Amino acid sequence: MKQTLKQLEINERDPNFIAAATELKSNSKKKLGEIFLIIFLFIVGLFFLGAFIYMIPITINSYLSGQSFGDYFWMTFGFILFYPMAGLVAFFTLGMAFYWFKEKPDWYIGLYTDRLIFHQYNEAEKSYDKNTVSISAIQQCTLLKTEHVNYLMIKGAARETVHYTISVHIEYESDAGIEHIHLLRPDGFAQLNELITFLQNEKQIPIYYTYAPGEMYNYERRDERELLKQFEQKPIVFSGQLEDFTEKEFTRRINHFEALEISEEYIKRQGNKRQKK
Repeated sequence: MKQTLKQLEINERDPNFIAAATELKSNSKKKLGEIFLIIFLFIVGLFFLGAFIYMIPITINSYLSGQSFGDYFWMTFGFILFYPMAGLVAFFTLGMAFYWFKEKPDWYIGLYTDRLIFHQYNEAEKSYDKNTVSISAIQQCTLLKTEHVNYLMIKGAARETVHYTISVHIEYESDAGIEHIHLLRPDGFAQLNELITFLQNEKQIPIYYTYAPGEMYNYERRDERELLKQFEQKPIVFSGQLEDFTEKEFTRRINHFEALEISEEYIKRQGNKRQKK
C-alpha cells in the first residue's frame, strides 16, 4: 500500500481520501509467483553462463592435447553445438529474469470524495500517464467477467484450460467525449470493493455486470477493453464483493487434431495482421 500511495502522491491522512488500488501488489500471490519465476530463470541463466565460461579453458586444453584429425573434428563439432546453445539459454533466461524483475504495475488508482486519480503505465515512454477525473463526470462502472481458453498437453492428452478474470471499467465524460478507465486483471479485490461500493452507495453511480464467455478451440488473446463493447451489460446492485463473480480454473479434454488445426489458423491470422501493419 505504501508504494501505491507514493506513486499516486496521496497523503492517507487526507480526510477526503477513500481508497487506493493497484494492478500488482507486492505481497500478493501473483507477485510471489513472479518472484519464484525470476529466481528460477536467474538460477538457470547463471548455470548456463557458468558452464559457458567453465568450458573455455577446457576447450583450449582439448585443442592443445589433440593428436589426430578425428580428435579435432569431434571436439569442434561438440563445441559448435555447445557454445551457441549455452550462450542463447543464458542470454534469454537472464534477460527474462531482468525483464520480470523490472516489471511495473500496469495501473494505479486513487479515490477521493470528489475525484479519481489514475496512473496508466506507458510502455513506450517507460513512465506513467497521469489522469484526474471528477466524480461528477463518471457515468457508470462495469464489472466484466471474462472466460479465457488455452490449449495444453498433459501426459499425451489434449486439454483446454479454462480460467476467468475480473476487470473493472469506469466510464466518464470528458471534453473529448466518453472515455474509460480500464482496471484490468487486479491481483486483489479489497480496495476495489471499497472503491466500487463508494461510487454506488455514496455517489449513486450505476453498476453494471457483463459476462464474456469463451469458445472451445478458440485460443485468441482476449482484450477486455474490446470485449466490453461486444456483450450485454446488466444493471446490478453491487454486493461489495468482487469475489462473488470468481470461478476456479478447470481443464477439459478436447480433440488434439482439431485444436492444432484451429491454432494454426489463428497463427496465420496473426501473421497476416503483422504483414498489413
